[in-house]
Amino acid sequence: MISNFIKNVLPLILLIAACTCASFAQELGDNTNFSGKWILTKTDTKSDDPFIDAIIRLSPEICNSELTVEQEALTIKISRMGSCSDKKTSKPTRIWQYSVVYYTDERGERNNSPEGIVVSITKWKNESLLIKQYKIKTKSGQEKIEKEPFQTLELKLRDGGKTLIETFKNSGSDSFQAKKSETKRVYSLPK
Repeated sequence: MISNFIKNVLPLILLIAACTCASFAQELGDNTNFSGKWILTKTDTKSDDPFIDAIIRLSPEICNSELTVEQEALTIKISRMGSCSDKKTSKPTRIWQYSVVYYTDERGERNNSPEGIVVSITKWKNESLLIKQYKIKTKSGQEKIEKEPFQTLELKLRDGGKTLIETFKNSGSDSFQAKKSETKRVYSLPK
């Protein structure tokens, strides 16, 4: 009787366990790990707005940027640090540093950034991390999260984990950025 139970039920239990493990592996982004200190090597921006393209192309600054990513289980912390200097004089014009935290289980986040408070929802999409960012509007003391994301951020690794590609897609719903744009930043690990 016990042997019939084992023959009939054990395969079902093993199948359920295998499916659960496969689902968990997908949730974790197939073990994609972005941890490390990344140095900006290339930036490319495309916009529906020729004015924005001209500003980026004709910028009098040279900017350097780095990301430090700490990834543990469902939490990813990204610390950004950078500086810009005048192309002609090499004098510093801007310096920035801030950190944001994302949770890959779609519970949502609220982070302070140079643009203000940003609410986001983060999830794995295959081996990429997809972060949809929403603005908060305050009216009569009540906060309301916009329905559509103003920006989507995607992180993915290439070249066997030696290159991090960060793509910002702006929806054009932001009051500053009235047209759609896409910025792709390529980071490499220091040699």
